[in-house]
Amino acid sequence: MSLFLINGMIGIAVGIVFVLATPLFVALYSEPRLAGLTPFVGMALSFSGFQTQLQVMLARTGRAGTIMWTDIAGQVAALATAVVLALAGAGYLALAGQLVMQPIVMLVARWRATGWRLRWFVRRAGTFALVREGKDFGLAGLISFAASNTDAVAIGAALGSVPLGLYNRATQMSAAPVAVAVGPLTQVVVPAVNRHPGGPAKIEYLRRLQQVLCLPVIALLAAVAGTANILVPVALGPEWVDAVPIVQILALGAMFFCLTMVSYWAMLTLLTSNQTRNYIFATKGAIIASIVVAAQFGVIAVAATFAVWQAIPWVLGLLWLRHYGRYPIGQFMSGASHILLAAIPGVVGGAVISGLLIGVAPAPLSLGVALFVSVTLFAAMIGAFPAGRRDLTALIAVIQRTARRSEPTRSLNSEWPRRASRQRTCPPPEHRATSCAM
Repeated sequence: MSLFLINGMIGIAVGIVFVLATPLFVALYSEPRLAGLTPFVGMALSFSGFQTQLQVMLARTGRAGTIMWTDIAGQVAALATAVVLALAGAGYLALAGQLVMQPIVMLVARWRATGWRLRWFVRRAGTFALVREGKDFGLAGLISFAASNTDAVAIGAALGSVPLGLYNRATQMSAAPVAVAVGPLTQVVVPAVNRHPGGPAKIEYLRRLQQVLCLPVIALLAAVAGTANILVPVALGPEWVDAVPIVQILALGAMFFCLTMVSYWAMLTLLTSNQTRNYIFATKGAIIASIVVAAQFGVIAVAATFAVWQAIPWVLGLLWLRHYGRYPIGQFMSGASHILLAAIPGVVGGAVISGLLIGVAPAPLSLGVALFVSVTLFAAMIGAFPAGRRDLTALIAVIQRTARRSEPTRSLNSEWPRRASRQRTCPPPEHRATSCAM
């Protein structure tokens, strides 16, 4: 049986479980309208399961641009569907249309992009061996999914719908965009790293990737955290001002999410699957337990706990690499410290300017000035270090080449090895289920 059908059946099974749990969700949130929405969530999960293998196929051939535009196309189509349904008077069911449309569009677009055709079963194709090798990462992914949603579930159950609404809006303005942008890169980065022979070459590739990727992400988050007192009212309206401290806390925590993802990619490519699995079980289990306890003390406590647990896995992941793989981590720590230090004047400068301009100038103008000051201070602080100047130069080179090329993954740095030919190359057997499965 093909991995495409196996992933699809897993998606259908998860969707059915979700639908069967509808009474539990209704009772947990005291919201009867959820009974009409959860079946559509189950449908969305089913379609998502079928498109998963197509995404892996695109990643294995290095087609990051295709993954990106199909993702954007799905989001745009889903938003358009929700708007049309809302204007037609569908009410909250417009959200159901949005949920279902995105995975459908992504499935169709990625199927056409791969040119793949479903064939009859072939005996002894080795599919179930891949499934056995990948079961650890499947369980780890399930726990990661639970951990990433525990905060919303805990707030809704313990504090009610109003704090949950504030928290969700704050997440959408801070942590969620970073997770959506950086998380899917795993499908592209892991095969790219595995093309480099030997641990030292992979470490160097990942170190440079950390600097080029996390520098702009953390600069943006520093600006969001510093200007939140103007940004939130401008973007959401003055009635959402209570979300300002939550946005600030989550933005600070999201800075470490980018760094954590790089250390996670290092573990995927340098350690055994058992070692990586144990790391995920330990960190995600602790996150779930901590957030459940924090929910008893309010939404700010949940946000702070979630932010802290964005930083701890980064440090723990690097220590994991040093302990189990005997790999040097000093370069990762040094590069990250330069970026995090530069974030301090970015946050403080943005907060000072936005505080001074509130009520003095129009809100959009004040926001623009505060954002400019924040980003400028961040760049100036980065430029104060020789290593930071090299990172800025590398980032500018990537932006320039991205504008000229259709595949931005071809050049992370002028000195980096060029992408290998598009023939299939596999990592060591302990990692093969995650990046060679077809």
